[in-house]
Amino acid sequence: MICNTAFGTKGSSSSVCLSHSIPQHSLKTISANGELYNTNKIVHFSIRKEEQGTKISGTFRLICRDCDSRVFREYEQFDNYTSDFTDNCYSTCVQQILNEITLKNYLSAIYNNESSSAPIRFLLQNTNSYNINYDSARYLKSWLSSSTNDLHDFNNRFLEAKRSLNKMMIDNYSIIYYKLLDKKLPIAMQGVFTPEKAFDGKYINNYHIENASKQDAHICILPSNDFSIVLLFTKKKYGNVKHAFKTIRNLPDDEAIKAIIALGLLYLDNVYLSPEIPKNITQDSYLRELTGETLTTLYSVSSDSPIPDNIKDIPEAKILNSAKANRNLISRYTEIPDQLIESI
Repeated sequence: MICNTAFGTKGSSSSVCLSHSIPQHSLKTISANGELYNTNKIVHFSIRKEEQGTKISGTFRLICRDCDSRVFREYEQFDNYTSDFTDNCYSTCVQQILNEITLKNYLSAIYNNESSSAPIRFLLQNTNSYNINYDSARYLKSWLSSSTNDLHDFNNRFLEAKRSLNKMMIDNYSIIYYKLLDKKLPIAMQGVFTPEKAFDGKYINNYHIENASKQDAHICILPSNDFSIVLLFTKKKYGNVKHAFKTIRNLPDDEAIKAIIALGLLYLDNVYLSPEIPKNITQDSYLRELTGETLTTLYSVSSDSPIPDNIKDIPEAKILNSAKANRNLISRYTEIPDQLIESI
C-alpha cells in the first residue's frame, strides 16, 4: 500500500508482512514470558482473550516486507528520541519521524476499519438468513455509513502523509507534548484518534455534524529497557487540537502522562499492559469506564437465528466505544492509578 506493489507478486520482498502497530521492541520490553495484557484484561468481555503474545499483538497486514523494514526505520530507532526532540521539532529528522508514525497509524486504522466493517456488510447482505429485523438493519446501515466515512478520511490522510515520504523538507507536524522518561513504564500504546472533547468539556470535533472536517492527533507511549518515550502530536494546521491539549504542557509530568494515558485508553485500540502490573489495576473502576466496561449497551442486533460470536460482538463493542467518547471521562485523568506511571 506504500510502494503500490501488488501483494502476492513474485519475490519475497513484496509479500505481505505481519506488521506491528507498536514497535515490537516496546512490546517485548514490557512482556512477561512473551505475553502481554490487552485492554480486555480490564474490560473482561467473555468471548475475547485477555492476554496475547508479542508476535501477534497489534498486528495488521497492509505492508510489504521491504517497506516494513525500510520506511519506518527512523521512528523505530529509539536513539533518535533525545532530550531536545521538541526543540528540534521542525528539523527534517524529527518531521520525518512524525511522518513515519503518521503513516503507520493510518495504515493500522485502515486495516482495523476494514476488518470490523466486513462482518457488518455480511449481516446486511444476509438479513433474511439471520432474520435481522428492520430496526437492527437500520442501525447497522448507519454504523456502516459512519465507518465508511471514517475509512475515506483515513485513506486521504494516509495518502497525504505518503506524499511527504520522500520529500527532503517536511513541515507538517506540531508536537503537543513530549517527554523522555528515565523509567520503563508498564504500558505501551500507539495510534491516531479524533478527540471529541477537550479536558474542560469543550468540543474539538463534533461527531454529530455529518461530513464535518475532523482533526486528528497521534499518541505514542513506547517503553524501552530503562526509559520510555511519551509523545502527543498533530498536524500544524489542526488548531482546535493544538489549542485544546496545550494545557498538558503546563501540568506536572506525572499528571501530563496520566492525561495522555487516559486519552489512549479512551480512544485507541492498540494499548498493551505488562503482566507485571499489580492485580488491582485490572479491577480499577475508572480504567473500566475509559475502556467501556461500565456502560450500558445502547443498541444490540436482534435476530431470530443465532449469529456467530465473532460477528455479533462487533456492533455492540463499536457502539460502546462510540458512547463512552460522549462522556467527558478524560477530565478525571488524575484518577489514573499511580502504578501505570511507575517503573517496572
